[in-house]
Order: sequence, then C-alpha cells, then structure tokens
Amino acid sequence: MTSRLPAFPTEPHIDARSARGGDDSGSDSTTVVFAYFFYPSPEVGAKRMSALAEYLRESDRHVVVLSAFTGLDAFAQDDVRWSKLRGYKLVRVPDTPSSTVAFLVRLKRHLRQLLMSRSSTVASGVASSRAPREGVAERGWSALHRYLFLFLHVIDDHKGWAVRAARRAIDVARCAHSPVIVVSGPPASVVLAATWAARNCSVPIIVDLRDPICMQTVSGEPAAGIPNQWGRRWLERYVVRRADRIVTTSPTLRRQLQQRYPQHAERITCILNGFDENPRPSRVHTEHRLVIVYAGTLYLNRDPFPFLEAVEWLLAHADVDASRVEIVFAGDCHEYRGTRLRTWLDQRRCGSRVTILPQLDPQQLRMLYERATLLLNFAEGQRMQIPAKTFELLALGREILVLCEPDSDTGRLVAGLSGVSCAASSDAPRLQELLRDAYQRHVIAGTLRAPPAGEIAQFSRASQNERFVSLIENARRAGAGTR
Repeated sequence: MTSRLPAFPTEPHIDARSARGGDDSGSDSTTVVFAYFFYPSPEVGAKRMSALAEYLRESDRHVVVLSAFTGLDAFAQDDVRWSKLRGYKLVRVPDTPSSTVAFLVRLKRHLRQLLMSRSSTVASGVASSRAPREGVAERGWSALHRYLFLFLHVIDDHKGWAVRAARRAIDVARCAHSPVIVVSGPPASVVLAATWAARNCSVPIIVDLRDPICMQTVSGEPAAGIPNQWGRRWLERYVVRRADRIVTTSPTLRRQLQQRYPQHAERITCILNGFDENPRPSRVHTEHRLVIVYAGTLYLNRDPFPFLEAVEWLLAHADVDASRVEIVFAGDCHEYRGTRLRTWLDQRRCGSRVTILPQLDPQQLRMLYERATLLLNFAEGQRMQIPAKTFELLALGREILVLCEPDSDTGRLVAGLSGVSCAASSDAPRLQELLRDAYQRHVIAGTLRAPPAGEIAQFSRASQNERFVSLIENARRAGAGTR
C-alpha cells in the first residue's frame, strides 16, 4: 500500500523549521488529528474530523492525520479522490484483525464440526447414550465462547488498533512543534488511547465525543452488560479528568458531563455538526403541489407509519386534491421492523401517492430535492443526539418536517426556525395539523416557507470549525504556558 502513496507521506514528517521552533500563532504549529474514522471511510463519523482537518489545512496550518483510512485500498493510483488527502502528513495505522478473535473463531468452527460428526454417529445408533452429554458440552462451549468474546470486546473491538495508533501518536507529537492532539470517538478505546498518549508526552489534547461513552437506553438503563459498562465508566472518568478540553455534539450530553464532573465543567463544551455545502436558493413557488421527500434508511426509531397514517387522514378530506400530493421515500425504505411498506400502503388510500425508490446517486438525489416542497426528517429516540441529516436539510432551501420529541436536542435546535416544524409521532393531532397547514400553503396558496440563510448560517460547518480552531489554539497556548 505504501507504494501507492508517493505524494502522500505515510510516515510523520515535520519540516526542520517547525522542529527548531517559531511563534505560537498557529502557522508553524501542528495539529494531530487522531481519528479511526476519516476520509475516505463511508461512516458518518468520518465527516466531522475530515471537515475539521480540511478547514485547518485551508488555514495554512500543519496537520498530521493519524487514522486507519478505511477504504483507501480501493483507490487506484490515478484516482481523483486522492486530491482530498493532499496537504496533510498522513500516518496510516492499518486495522489488522485480532489474532485472538481469529483463533477463537477457528476453534469454534473446529469444535462445531467435531460435535456434528459425533451427532451423526449418535443418530446412527452407535453411541446413543452420549447424546445428552454432547448437548451439554455444546451448550457449555457456546456459553464459554460468548463470555470470552464479551471479555475481548469490553469497551469495544478496536482496542488493538488504538494501542498501535497511540504509539505512533507519541512519535509524531515528540518531533512536532507545539502540537495539539484532537481525537474523535467513538470508538471509545481510541479516545482512551489518545488521551494516554497525550499525557505520556505532555501534549494538550481535545477529546471530541460524537456519542456518549456510557450509552444508555431510553429508560435510562445501561445499554450493555455490566463488564462493558464498568469499563466505559472508568474510561469516561479517566478521559474527562485528563483531557484539556471535552467537546460534545449535543447540549444534553454536555450538561450531563458537567453535572457528573462539576470540577471539570468549564472544560466541557458543545460544538454542533453542521452543513457542508453552501445553502441552496430557497424555493418560493410550489406549482400548487405538496411533494414530501425522505431520503435515508428506516431503522431503529425511524417509524414511517404514524406519518403515513397522518397522510391517510389528510387525503380522506373531500376538499383535498390527492392528485396534488406526492410522498417519496428514497434509500433503504422498503420495510420497517419486518413490515413491508408497499404491502401496508396497498391497503390504504395513500398507497397510490407514495413512491419508494432505491438508493440514489448524488445527482439523482439532488434532482429529487429540487422537486420537493417539504423535507421529512426522522429523529426520534435520540434525545441527546442530533442526526447529521438535520443540518444537511436546513441548507436545501425547502420546508422541513422533523419527527422528534419537542424536548429533545433536535427539537430544541429547530424550535423557532422559520420553515421548520416539529412533532412527535405519537402526537397524531399535531402531526395532522402540520400536514393540513402544509397542504393549505403548498397546494392552495402555491407558496412555501424555507429557512432563511440568515437564520441557518450559525449551523454551517465552517461556523462550527471556527469554534473548534479557537479551542485548539487556546489549548495550545495553555499547554505552552505549562511546559
């Protein structure tokens, strides 16, 4: 793989001028972006650190990116996508499979084959008295196998990569001028390893938590087993007490951490995600049509049926022209929790007005959004997580209907924004009222209300990255004062 990267050094290389010294204005200093997920990884989590690194690079700052760079092997030598990695010092730490896990998988496969062989012998009547013992042995091994994997995956399954990456981060930091490490998680083990590396070489570190370290269910109970939760609670305490800054992506998580660690509250802040592209011109005229579009995946709490029931209610009114209403689902939207949408729709009035499309390429999706008058966003069951799509939709110049709890972080974010409505799926009267209101404006009046550019400017990625850079420079100056 190294031979494919002639223009993108895979070894940390800091030029001699930076190594000798200079001022602390940021132009000669180094920011080490420590992130398992980074471009070209397709994971949503890769976008946040990739955008920050690009912002730093465009500000003429030295940036070292330490990552697994998942997906890089698919790039051909002359692939134009390489251009997004120009200007960085790249340190690639491949994520090699765990030899322990591989051994357990092989052992389980071998034991299963052995048990199947013995079972066939039992079936032939040769050793029928062994059958109960064989069943006990198989159940015992399955339980042991399950607990072994639980132990190996305490915290998460990226611990091996995190340790190797931390060693490389120490090498980078020790030969860089005025470095600051910025680490993003999950994976939680990566956050732990980066914090340890920063403390080891006395370098300031900013920890970016895209999700909570200690996950909980809606009821407030731990989302994983006791060993995993114990490990994560210890990890959270270690990180919060030692990081120079803690950044969350939601206000609720920030408040929870501040309440849990009041002595470190001033070092915990919130920097939202944001939209990357320039806002599109707002659509004003609707051609007297209501075209509702959702593009994404239906899973977890993204239940489309309460919304579709509200559409069914709307179309049942005699004064509603169904031919002027269209709903489009695009992406992995053919079923939700085992119920196929088309089967459900074929039994209802709204079935003829709903189109279900497969995954669209960017150009097709852009054309679909151009036709839309109302964009749909599912954000329920994520009270302290604001889906990235929330910000993307704000920049598309259309009205937006967000299905979420009004007291969630998403609900509070969109409250008061022009052209954005919010309702919980369980609040059928509110949802029906919003659809009826949208029909009156879009179909009868022929106009729509899109979020104005002035209101959404604060949610641009550039605006959030400015705050991130300010944190980095403050941490750098504070670190220089203590060294």
